[in-house]
This record gives sequence, structure tokens and C-alpha cells, in this order.
Amino acid sequence: MLSGLALRLFGLADESLWLDEAITAGRVYESAGQILFGWDSETQGPLYYLWVKAWGLTFGADEWMLRIWSVVWGTLAIWYTYQLGRQLFTATGAMLAALFMAVHPFAIHYSQEARPYGLFLCLAAASYYYLLKLMRQHSWPAAPLYVLATAAAFYTHAFGVFLIFSHLLIYWRFREEPQYHGSRRYPRPYLYTLIILFILCVPEIVQNVLAALDKISGDSPAGWIPVPTVKDLLKLPLEYFMNFTVGWIVLPLATLLALFRVATEPQLRLGFQWLVIVAVCFWLLPWIASLAVTPIFVVRYTMPGLLVIIFLMSSSTATLQALPRTLFALAILGLTMFPLWDYYTKVDKDPWRQTAEYLAARAKPGDAIFNYPSYTQDALRHYLPVPLRAQYVRPKSTEELERALANRERVWIVTSYPVSPRNGEPQLKMLREWGSELRHVAICDGLDMNPNAFWYAPISVELREMPAIFSGPEMPPTPDS
Repeated sequence: MLSGLALRLFGLADESLWLDEAITAGRVYESAGQILFGWDSETQGPLYYLWVKAWGLTFGADEWMLRIWSVVWGTLAIWYTYQLGRQLFTATGAMLAALFMAVHPFAIHYSQEARPYGLFLCLAAASYYYLLKLMRQHSWPAAPLYVLATAAAFYTHAFGVFLIFSHLLIYWRFREEPQYHGSRRYPRPYLYTLIILFILCVPEIVQNVLAALDKISGDSPAGWIPVPTVKDLLKLPLEYFMNFTVGWIVLPLATLLALFRVATEPQLRLGFQWLVIVAVCFWLLPWIASLAVTPIFVVRYTMPGLLVIIFLMSSSTATLQALPRTLFALAILGLTMFPLWDYYTKVDKDPWRQTAEYLAARAKPGDAIFNYPSYTQDALRHYLPVPLRAQYVRPKSTEELERALANRERVWIVTSYPVSPRNGEPQLKMLREWGSELRHVAICDGLDMNPNAFWYAPISVELREMPAIFSGPEMPPTPDS
């Protein structure tokens, strides 16, 4: 846990907030009602943002302060991974799982991001642990902790519905096993627990249903999610490694070894059945729902699915003898950590801070700054110096844009994500027909970007100038004219 904490703290504030993190920064200053029912609640629950709001209003909304709680939750996920491994596998497998979770690039990445995914992973692992503890011990003390963890996960992200569905499958399958036999003979505590959980989740269930209807109708901020293909489903486990080459080496090797050990050691089969259930619920079901209803298949939304990868690597390693186990663990550890070099030494996120610094060094008084698409405006403005914010223009229509351009000599245009008619395409077209281009710079070209980054926007800055019109007395023609 200390190693995982150190890796999550290292370079925490080195990079600027990317687009979604800038949205988190903005939500610190929104009302509780806006957080509960705002546009971002289409895909994200309110719990994380209410916590960040309370924290940010007290301690500020810079990169370090916004991200520090993701570090805390990412570190706690290591503890719950170990505890869950003790329930499902062996003590050695649990320790190896904690080690792999501590150094895994995907877990570290989302433990350094001001978004709810680190919290979602922690709560999902805790929820699975308390469910199995409740089924094994058949005692009430585990029930409140299970309800608290599961309800919190449900209020953290809309994919909490897949978490609860996986719990039902786990209960249905595990109740026949000797160590969980009491859960079948005395099902009443579980029924009461599920009723309490359902009552607590009713408000968010209503919110999620309304969000799904908006998504189906096409009137949703989550409309950017594409329809996934079979290839997207197959490559999902590899994307957790932040390097496809590493994924292609580690994942088949761990899977083959795990399948061999399951075939020869029946006591491990229950744990691997748990892995199958989690994989089906967080990988396959969102993919099917994306094809049958509306697209919701996004890698980071499947964050609890990382537990499948972690336990697959750890359980396959733990089944080996002492020396082969050590060598195999070192090989898996080295391959898994290999992408961390690029992650720590190169840029992984939208370079909004560098873009603001570029503008601050070159913009003159009287220049106007425009930023498209419109939903990225807060991300850039977050980093602009206070004097330069007065030159930042947000026209809501082409008529407002015409008035903003009147008597201007120079304008700066910042573009990043795809622009549509809904978020400023007509205005951007008008700007690019105004004056003449003096400069066009791709910010990312001047930075050492991580080739394995999940996503960063290709931000570009364009300077346009309206040639000055001579308004003095008319000059006599020259012989050459």
C-alpha cells in the first residue's frame, strides 16, 4: 500500500487538468442541485462531486487538491483487493493481487485523475468483499457495510447497476458451495439487505432511467459514445495495460496458466467462476446494451473489470512453486510496469495549461480569444491569467460573434475536440473566414506526448489578423501604378 501510495503521489500535479477534470473543477462552484440534476449526471453519479465540492471549497481546486482523493481511494483499493483475494483465492494470491494493483498503470492513471473512477473501483472491490463476507459468516455486522459500499458505488457511477447484477449472479452461484451454504438455508437476511439497498438507490434509479431515455432519444451529453464493434470488446482487456504489446504478452500467458491450474486444482474453480461473472457483467453486458439499446461502452466506465485482470495475473502466479513463482512474478511485474516510464516522463493529458501559457506570452491588449468546441471553454479559461480572461469571448450566436469582431485587429482561435453545429461550428467557420491567418500552431507538437496515452486532444492555436485599412487623404498615383 505504501508503494502504491508513492506511485500515485508521484507527479500528481505535473500535468494540467484535461477536459473532464476541468468539468470537475467547475462543479466545485455549482450548487448541490446542479450537481444532483446537472447534465454530467447523465453518466456520473453525484456522490463524487458532492465530496469534491465540499473539499474544493475548503482547500481549493488546483490539480493537487482535486486529485488527492483519487489517490486515497486508489490506495484503499489495494487493501480491498487483498481482502477480496483472501476470500476468493489464497493468501499468496491475495498478496500478489495487492502488489499488481499497486503498480498497475491503469489503476495508477485513474488514481491520479479528478474523476470518479478511482472511487468506483475502490467501492466495487469493497462491495464484493463485504458480500462474500456476509455470505460466509451469515452475520449482520457485514450487512450494513455491504449496503453502504454498494449504494455508494451506485451513486458514484451509472455502471453500478452492473455491479449489483453481478452480486445477484454471485449469490445464485455461490450459495451451493459449502462455505456459503448458510446463505441458501437462511436467505432472509439477504432479502432484507437487498430491500434496504433498493430503497436507498431509488432516487438514483429514477435519475438513471431518465438519463437512459434522454440517451435513447439522442438528447444527451453522452451522445459522443460510439457504437462498439466486436473488435472493441476483444481489445478491452488489453487496454487495461496501457500498452497493447504488453497486454498481448501478459494476458494470454496468465490466462493459459490459470486455465491449466483450474483444471488440476478444483479448489480454485470458485474464484475463477467469480472472475467470469465480473467479466460478463462489466465487459459483455455493457457491450450488448450498447448494441441493443444505446451506446454506453467506454473503457474507463468498466473500471471494476480491472479486478479480473489483477486476479488472473495473481492467481496464475500463486499456483507455481517457489522459484518459478518468483521468476514469473518478476516477469509479470516488469512487463506490467513497463508503460509507467512513458506515463511519468511524457504528457498524457490535454495540454490546456501549456495552451494558456502560449497565449499569455503572445496575446496583446485588444486581442480576442475564442475557443471551440464550446464545451471546452471552461478548460482553457481555468488556466488563463486573470488579465487575459477579460479578452476571452464566448459568443452564443453568429450575431454575437459579429458584434465581438467589430473593430478588432487580431483574434486567437483555439480548437481541440471535434466541432459540430451544436457546439459552435458556424461560428468557427465565420472566424476562419475573417481576416488572414498569421500563425497556426499545434500545441502537442511542441510537447513529448505519451504514445500510449488513452486520449489527449490535439489542441491548436490560430492567430488571424484583419489588415488595417488606410483612412488618410488619398495619395496621388505613381508612374508605376
